[in-house]
Amino acid sequence: MLAGPGSDWSVGEDALPVPVQRVDVDVFDGQFPLVVAVELAPAPGASDVDPVRCPVAGAVEPRCLDEGLGQDRGVAVGGLPVGGQPAGDPAQDRRGQVRDAAAPHVGPHARYALYAWDQGPEPGERDLQRLGTESATAALDAKGPDEALCVVWESVRGEDLAGRLAVVRETGHPAAGKLARALTGFAASGVPRRIDQGVQLKVTLKHGKPAIWRSVRLPVIATLGDLHQVIQILFGWDGDHLHPFRVGRRAYSDPFFALEDAADEDGSRVRDACRPGVKVGYEYDFGASWQHEITSQKAFVLDPDRLYPVCVAYQGDSPVEYPSEEDSQEPEPFSLTDVNRKLAKLGR
Repeated sequence: MLAGPGSDWSVGEDALPVPVQRVDVDVFDGQFPLVVAVELAPAPGASDVDPVRCPVAGAVEPRCLDEGLGQDRGVAVGGLPVGGQPAGDPAQDRRGQVRDAAAPHVGPHARYALYAWDQGPEPGERDLQRLGTESATAALDAKGPDEALCVVWESVRGEDLAGRLAVVRETGHPAAGKLARALTGFAASGVPRRIDQGVQLKVTLKHGKPAIWRSVRLPVIATLGDLHQVIQILFGWDGDHLHPFRVGRRAYSDPFFALEDAADEDGSRVRDACRPGVKVGYEYDFGASWQHEITSQKAFVLDPDRLYPVCVAYQGDSPVEYPSEEDSQEPEPFSLTDVNRKLAKLGR
């Protein structure tokens, strides 16, 4: 498994033409560790040149290495005056490579980082499955096999657990065997699995008269980020505005918004936030301030033949999102069929 936040590797000069002094690692998107910056030492004979620190998302545009450099490619940082080489010199780009030989398993993380910051292509299936395996391994060590199983179920493709574990083994990740054995043993133990459990939530649009609400069923392993998408469909919002969830004294939102003191909504699962007896707040559009209240109605066992989320009950039509004082509009009648068709596209 890749080292945790703030870790680094000290790499000998024989590993690369240009030694890598440091590879910083941080956590991105609340789940995947990834390369944040690479620090390159001066080239031989250029000891008077200070080490260059190259942020992956910075003024210098990074790019993925070509396919000819192997399956587990690293990240090449172009345009750096390393060792006195002119910016943009192809030879310099080669010396700036950070490959698995120098920093094991960095390639998939770096490529995911570039893609997330719109500076590289979408990672291939092999990268995504490897990252999912690594994230599940981290969950296994931190929270145990049930949480690790949740992560595998979300991020590794397969028809069932056996199929997903076959993919895990095929990734070649050094912890793949350990992860597969742990999850196989957990499944055989007979302990209830959270991936089989669902919850029915009631989402009420506050201050509506008469009351406007929707009841929706979804897996307990869904995140608050997933629930945000569900609420947008349930009430027909267009998604163009900021939103936070409020659970007790804590706020959660999309980290892209960088809301003050808000944690990543994709790092909190519905099972932990929407507990029985707890009222969760959800505000959409700080200008209009559409306030919602979320409560847990009941737990149930997921039907493997049914897609979730699914809306099972409702009352009232959603208000017009952008009302006009000059031209009054009537709310569109709520259509359970249309809503569930849209929800099915989120289905898992």
